[in-house]
Formats: sequence, structure tokens, C-alpha cells
Amino acid sequence: GWSAIGKWSGVRLGDVLEAMDRVMARSASKPVSEFYERVHREAGVVFHLNTGVEGFEGTGKLTGVRAGGKTFSADIALVGIGVVPNCEIAEAAGLKCGDGVYIDKTCTTEDPAIFAAGDCTRHHGRNGDLIRLESVQNAIDQAKHAALAMVGKPTPYNEVPWFWSDQYDLKLQIAGLAKPGDQIVLRGDPGLRKFAVFHLRDGAVVAVEAVNAAPEYLIGRKLIADAATVAPERLADTAIPMKNIV
Repeated sequence: GWSAIGKWSGVRLGDVLEAMDRVMARSASKPVSEFYERVHREAGVVFHLNTGVEGFEGTGKLTGVRAGGKTFSADIALVGIGVVPNCEIAEAAGLKCGDGVYIDKTCTTEDPAIFAAGDCTRHHGRNGDLIRLESVQNAIDQAKHAALAMVGKPTPYNEVPWFWSDQYDLKLQIAGLAKPGDQIVLRGDPGLRKFAVFHLRDGAVVAVEAVNAAPEYLIGRKLIADAATVAPERLADTAIPMKNIV
């Protein structure tokens, strides 16, 4: 999504141009996406969904963003579209690449003397799928495992991915990787600005999205790490403390 934010006068006003049919569609489930859209709308943000950016206007200085046949005034543009991994050196070394440098569980490439870590790597996730993650957590943890492999103490990398976002007074914390088709279980009330969405696959917890809900996030990470199977009704029942669900 792109945002063209105008002058602030005590309230948050602006236009958000989103190419998808809902906000945060690439990173959040529909319940979380709908919650944040409502929060931003209440703060004065205007959303333009299914609207792709067509170009920029201005000579020497940005003055506007063209999208959906209209021009939105803007002073600054932040481009956050992900990255294309720079694999030229790895390819020149004869290493296997494809949207990232292929590594095994110990962060070792096809050449046992070459290691890789971070956003540039394509590796097997916890469920065996080949993935490439752009996150601080993944870069730091893989670097540690690469270092262990370098000194002859290879340890399989099997960390639970986690991410976060701070918006207004809301802290969104995500652990695990969800997939379309996962069973979604809502715990708590979005109307109270404190809730969590759990994702179950074959009965096991594979991801959690927690909004101002630290216990759900922390214990959710443990459930994911343990591949724990939990009855959906127990996860949804806020009368049961999260510590009793482990």
C-alpha cells in the first residue's frame, strides 16, 4: 500500500492507496486486517482499496501520487515493496539460487565452505516449505546458526518466525507462518482493542496474531514451537488463562 499523507491539524488525516482488496492483506488475517482498517478510518484515514499507483508528479520535488485516475498531493513517498535478493556473487560461486541462496538447516550452502544468513536465504521452514523471510529475527537467528556451523558446531535452525507492528496504541505481534485454508480461531473481542487470532492446521497451532495481548503471543509461540494440538473451543474461551492451555 501507498499513503499520501496531508497536513495534520490535531487529527490524523490522509489517504492510503492499497492495491489489494483489504489492508495488510499480505501479512495479516482478515479479522486483523478489518480491525486495523476500522481503527485507521476512525482516526480520519481514507482508504482507496484495489488502487494501484500509476506514477509520481513533481519536478525536482514530489508534489503528488497518481493512482486510480486521480492525483493525491504528497510531500514524501516511502517505498516499502520488499526486496529482490542480490545473488550475483553466490551464482558466480556456482551455488544454487532462486529467489535467494539455498541453504540447509545449518545455514550451509551447497558448498560446505560457504554459509549464508538473512533476507537473501531460501531455506526450509518448520513445515518443510521453501521460504525466504525478510525479518530482523530471521537474520539474527540464522547468523547465529551460520556461526555455529563455521566453528564446527552445526545446529539445525528451527526457530519460530516472529514479527511486530506498532500502530497508535496498538501492538501487533505475530508468530509463525499462516497459510490460506488454516482454521482461524478468534480469542477476545476486537471491540476492546485486545484480542488474538490463532491459526490451526490439522489441529496444531501454526501461527498467532496478537493485538495488545502479550500472553496470547508469548504462549502462542510456545504452542507453535511444540506443534501443540489444541481444541479450538479452548483457545477461544477467554475464561481459560493462556498459561493453562499449554
